[in-house]
Amino acid sequence: MSDSRFLLWRNWLLAVCAIVIVFGLVIALLSWSPLFGIFNEMVNSVFWDGSAPDANTGQFVLWAYGMLGAAMAGWGVTLAFIVFYPYTKKERWAWNAIVIGLSLWFVVDTFMSAYTKAYFNVGVNVLLIVLAGIPLLMSRKAFDR
Repeated sequence: MSDSRFLLWRNWLLAVCAIVIVFGLVIALLSWSPLFGIFNEMVNSVFWDGSAPDANTGQFVLWAYGMLGAAMAGWGVTLAFIVFYPYTKKERWAWNAIVIGLSLWFVVDTFMSAYTKAYFNVGVNVLLIVLAGIPLLMSRKAFDR
C-alpha cells in the first residue's frame, strides 16, 4: 500500500474521531437545547410514549447525556491519539486495539439499543461502524509485517 493511500485511510479515521468528539460534546453540553429537539423526540417516543419525561426524570436524562457525551468525547480523543501516533507508525497493536474496541462497542451498544427498541440508535451505530470500518479494512494489510 502506498504511503499516500495509507494516509488517506488514516485521515479518514481521524475525521471519524473528530465526529465522535464533536457529537459527544454536543450531547454532553447541548442536550437540553432546541438544537437537540429531534434527538429528544426520538428518545422520548421510545421511553415516554412521545411525551417529555417529568422534571426529576428530565434531570436524570440530562445527567446521563452529560456522562454519555463526556465518555464519547474522551473515547474519540483516545482513538485520535492512537490513530495519529502508533497507527500512523503501522504498529499492529494499534490496529488491533481500534478494531477490538469498536467491535465491543458496536455489539453491546447495538444489542442494548435494539433490546430497548431505540432503533434510531441502531442506525447511528451501523453508520458509525461503516465509517470507521472502511478505512480499517482498507489499511489492514499495511499492518502485516
